[in-house]
Amino acid sequence: MMCCCLVVWAAALLAANLLGEGASGEILGRVEDGSRSPVSNALVLARDLDTGAVHKVTTGPHGRFRFPPLPVGRYEVVVEKPGFTRHTQGPVLLGLDHALELVIRLRLASTAEMVRQVPDVTTAGASDAGASVGWAGDHLRELPLAPDHNVLRMALAAPGVSQLSRGQSELTSGGVGFAVNGARIRSNTFLIDGQDSNDPTVTGLAQTVNNPDLVQDFSLVTRQFAAQYGGATGSVVTIVTKRGTSQYHGSLFWFHNNNRLNARSNLDKVPVGMPPRPKFERAPWRTENQVGATIGGPLRGQRTFWFGSLERWSDRQLNSGPTVRGVPTEQGRGLLAQLAGARPTVRVLLAHLPPAQTATEAYTAPVLIGGQAVRIPVGSLNGSNPLKLDNSQWSLRSDHRLGQKYWLGARYLFNDQLTSGAGQATPPGLTTVNPLRRQAAVAWLNSNFTSRTYGELRLSWQRLSLATLPADLRAEQVPSIEINELGLTGSNTATTRTALGLSVNLPVERRNNNYQLQYAAAWLREDHALKVGLDFRKQDMAGFFTSGTRGRLVYNTLQDFLDDVAQTASITLPLPGSERIQHYNCYDYLWFFQHEWRLGSRVAISSGVRFESPGNAFTRLRALNERILARAGAHPAYVLEPIPRRDTNNWGPRFGFVFRPAAASGWLGRLIGEEKLVFRGGYARAYDSPFWNIAVNVANSFPFWYVVTLPARTPGSLERIQALSGATAAVSDPWQAARTVVSPDFRSPFAEQFGVRLERAFGVEATFSAGYVATKGTALYQTIDGNPTLPENNARGTLRMNPARGVVRLRANATSSIYHGLQVGLERRWAKGLAFNAYYSWSAFIDGASDIFNTALTGEVAVAQDSYNRRADRARSSYDRPHRLSVNAIYESRWCSGRRGWRCKLLGGWQISPFIVLQSGAPFTVLDGADPGYRLSGIDGLVGNAIRASSNTKLDLARMSVEEIFLAGGPALFSRVSAQDPLGNLGRNVLRADGIADVDVALSKNFRIGEAGKLQLRAEVYRAANTRDFGIPESRLNSTNFLNQWGQEGGRRRVLLAIRYLF
Repeated sequence: MMCCCLVVWAAALLAANLLGEGASGEILGRVEDGSRSPVSNALVLARDLDTGAVHKVTTGPHGRFRFPPLPVGRYEVVVEKPGFTRHTQGPVLLGLDHALELVIRLRLASTAEMVRQVPDVTTAGASDAGASVGWAGDHLRELPLAPDHNVLRMALAAPGVSQLSRGQSELTSGGVGFAVNGARIRSNTFLIDGQDSNDPTVTGLAQTVNNPDLVQDFSLVTRQFAAQYGGATGSVVTIVTKRGTSQYHGSLFWFHNNNRLNARSNLDKVPVGMPPRPKFERAPWRTENQVGATIGGPLRGQRTFWFGSLERWSDRQLNSGPTVRGVPTEQGRGLLAQLAGARPTVRVLLAHLPPAQTATEAYTAPVLIGGQAVRIPVGSLNGSNPLKLDNSQWSLRSDHRLGQKYWLGARYLFNDQLTSGAGQATPPGLTTVNPLRRQAAVAWLNSNFTSRTYGELRLSWQRLSLATLPADLRAEQVPSIEINELGLTGSNTATTRTALGLSVNLPVERRNNNYQLQYAAAWLREDHALKVGLDFRKQDMAGFFTSGTRGRLVYNTLQDFLDDVAQTASITLPLPGSERIQHYNCYDYLWFFQHEWRLGSRVAISSGVRFESPGNAFTRLRALNERILARAGAHPAYVLEPIPRRDTNNWGPRFGFVFRPAAASGWLGRLIGEEKLVFRGGYARAYDSPFWNIAVNVANSFPFWYVVTLPARTPGSLERIQALSGATAAVSDPWQAARTVVSPDFRSPFAEQFGVRLERAFGVEATFSAGYVATKGTALYQTIDGNPTLPENNARGTLRMNPARGVVRLRANATSSIYHGLQVGLERRWAKGLAFNAYYSWSAFIDGASDIFNTALTGEVAVAQDSYNRRADRARSSYDRPHRLSVNAIYESRWCSGRRGWRCKLLGGWQISPFIVLQSGAPFTVLDGADPGYRLSGIDGLVGNAIRASSNTKLDLARMSVEEIFLAGGPALFSRVSAQDPLGNLGRNVLRADGIADVDVALSKNFRIGEAGKLQLRAEVYRAANTRDFGIPESRLNSTNFLNQWGQEGGRRRVLLAIRYLF
C-alpha cells in the first residue's frame, strides 16, 4: 500500500517544478497616480509572509497587473516606480479560489518617502463571475463544527445548501450529506489539495478530515461559471491542508465528552417495564476522546518547509435504537407459542424478536388461528447497543522552493478506523463491524515560466477500503423480514431500520483505487487570461456487493406472517460462471478551456468550455457475460443487453460576467459607493458522473445472478425462500428472470444553471449580497418498472405488459428537475474582534424522482406508484427546503486588550462562536403499506412498495406539521387502497417532516503564553437548546408506528470540553 505513495512522492522529487498546488488564488489590480491616471511599467511584488517567497510582475500600458495563481495565505504587496514613493500594502489574506483586486494609488516622490497601507481594502472575487464561499482554517478551528469535527460540515453554512433531515438515506460517503442549488445529493465533487477525492462507487467525499487544525482553507463553489470546475452539477468543495512556514507553528489538543456532559435523547426516555419507567434515568454511558497535534516549519533554511498532523479518536457509548410500537408482549408471545408455535414463521419471530418492554393498551393485532379469533397484545420495544470506535489519522506534507520560479511539494493522508456495534439497535443482535481505511497521496510540480505564463502538474493516488459485516453471525440465519403492521420495516441498512434479520444489502466489502494525472497551463496578459487543462484518471474497484443473498420477505400484517403469505418474497442466487467478487476498471478523460477578458477596469467577461468523458463501468461486464453465456449453452436469454456506449458528448459551455458601476453622486452614489457595488452572473452547463453502484446493480441481477421472485402472497413464502438459500440457481425459464438493466442511451445527467448576484461592500470589513439562481436538471437518473403488471386484470400480478419477460428494473435518463432560489447574505471579515457569515435562502425544488435509490427509509420509494403515468410523481423534491438560514460567527472580548494585571487576565481573552442552522423539514410521502391491486408486484421486491394512501379529510395536510396531523386524527385522516381502487389519490411528498433548529455554541478562554503561544480552554455545546429534529417518521399507513415521530432519536444536547495549545 505504501509503495504507491512512495512512487508518487519520488516522481515529484525527481521532476522539475510548476507553481500552485491546486489550492490557490489570484492577486490582481491596477496602479494609478494621484489624478487616477494609469501608471505603466511599475514593479509590483507579492511577498508571502509565511515562507518569504517573492513574486514579481510589472504593470501594463493601462496600469493593470495580475499575478499567476499563488498559494493561499498572507501576502504583502509592494509597488515601486521611479518618481513615486514606494507603496506597501498588507497584510492581505488570499483565500482559496478568490481573486483579490487592489486599487493602488501612488504619490509623488516629494510627498513622502514611503507609504504603508495596512488595512485590507481588497474586493474578493471581483473578477470571478461564479459564486463561492470560503473560510480560512483559523476560522474553522474556532467554530463548533460537529462533535466528530468533520470539516465537511462547514459546507452546511453556505447559501443554497439543503441539509439532510433525520430519516433520509445517507446515500454518499463523507459523513455529511447535502444538496446544492437544485442538484441532487450525489451532485457534489470534492478536492483535497487539488486531488480528486470522490468515491466513484456511491459518490461523496472519500477522504474525511476530522482535524480542523490540519486545514488551511475551505471553499464551496456553488455556481460553476468557470470551465475549470466540473465533475458535478451541484457544488465543488475544496479543502487545502496547511503547509510549513518560515517559523515553527502547530497545535496540541484534547477534546473530551462523557455521559455526564450529555442530555438524554427521546429514545433514552422511552418508558419500559411495568410499571413504566424511563429507560435511562440519566444520559447513557459514553466516553469519547480526541487527542492530536500538528506541527510545521522550515526544514532547510527558507527553501524547504514541512507540516504534519496526528490524531487519535476513540469513542465508547451505549446507543438507544428507535421505538417499535407493535411488538408482541410476553402475553402475546405466549398466545402465539400456544396457538401456532409449530409454524416456521412463529419460531423465527420468537427466536429473533424479544418481547415488548411496555404494553400498549390501545393497540392489539387481530389474527385468526385455526378458526379462532385472537387479539395479540402488543407494546413498545426500544433496543440499545454498545458502540466502540477507534480512529487514527495522520498526515505529512512538504513544500520545496527552487529559486523564485519553481515549487515542488507532496502530501500524504492516512485514516484508519474500526467501528463495532454500529447500525441497527432495534431489535437487538443486528449491529455491524466496520473496518475502514483511507489513504491519499499527491505530488505537485509547479513553474512560473515567465511572469505571464505558468503551469501546474499533479500526480495523485487514493485508496478506500471498507467492509460492513454482521457483529452476530446469527443475524444471517434468517432472511430480512418486514411486518408492516407491527412496525418492523426497512430492507437496507440504517440506524432507523427495525426489520428482523440482517439487512439485504449486507454484508458488503470493497476496495477502490484512483490514479490521477492533471496538467494545466495559463497565459496572462493585461486584459486577457487564458487557461487550458487536462485531467486523466484510472479508477479500479473490487468487492462483494450482491444484495438479497439470504432473501427478503415483506408481510402486510401479522396475520399474513402467521399464514406465511408474503406480499414480497425474493432471493438472489448465483449462476454458474458468476463471480462473488466483482472487478471494475475505468478511465476518465477531461479537459477544459477558459478565457477571461477585462474590458477596462469595470467589466470582465469569462467564457469557456469543458469536456468530460467518464469511464464506462458496463464494458467490464461484457467479458464476464461471455463466460456465463458459454456455461449456459449460448442461450440468447443470457445475453447482457443493452450495454451502453462510452459517453463522449458531454460538452459544457460556460459564460460569466462581472460589472462594477462607476462612482456616482446623490442617492445613486450612496447606493453604489466608491466602487463598492459589483454585479456578477452567468450561465453554465455541467454534468454528473455516473456512479458505479448502477453497474453493480446490473451485475447483481440476471444474467449474472438470478433473483427468484415468488408471486405475491405465495403460501409458505418463508420456507420456500429458506430452502433456496445457499443453492446455485436452477433457471427453468430464463426469459422470466428478474433483471436490472440500463437504457441503451444511458449517459451522464446534466444541469443548466443561470444566476445573477449583486454585492455591496461596506467599509473594508462587511459585504452584503443578494442573488437569484435557477437550475434545470435534464436526463436525470430514474428507476422505472420496465415491465409492469397490467393495470386491470393482472392475475394477482402474474400478467405483465410483455408476458414473455419477467420483472425488469430499468435505470434510465428519464426525469428532470427545476429549481428557483433567492439568496441573501451578510459577511464580515475579522476586524475588532468580530467575524460572521449569515445566509438566507428561499427556494422551490421540483422533480420527478430524487434518486434511483430510496431517499428515505420509509418516506419515499424510488419508483413511480403508477408505472403507466410516471408524470403523476412530479412533485416537491426530497431535497426541497423552502427556507434555510445559517449563521456562524466568532466574537472575542476586547476587554483589557493589551493591558496587564490579574483582572485583565480574568476578564480578557473570552471568545464565543455560534453556529446556527434553521431549515424547513424534508418532504415525504404517505405510503399505504400494501398493494392489493398488484400494480407493483415484482418490482417491489427490488425497490419497495410505492403505493400511496388516499386522503380522507378536507384539511390542508400540506400546511400542517406532523404533530398537528397526528393530533387531528393521524391514521383516521387517510384511507387504504383496495383491489378495486389500487392507487392512492395523495401525491408524492405532500407532507413535510419536522424542521431543523440547531444552535451550536463554542465558548473559549484564551491565555497568551509568550509572544506566539496561546492556551485555550474550550467548551463546545451542540444542540444548546436541546431541541429535537425528528425528521421523517414512519409513513406506512398500515403500521402501528405511523407518524410516531416521537419514537425516533431526534438528537440531544452534547458538551465537549477541550484544551488546546497553539504556537
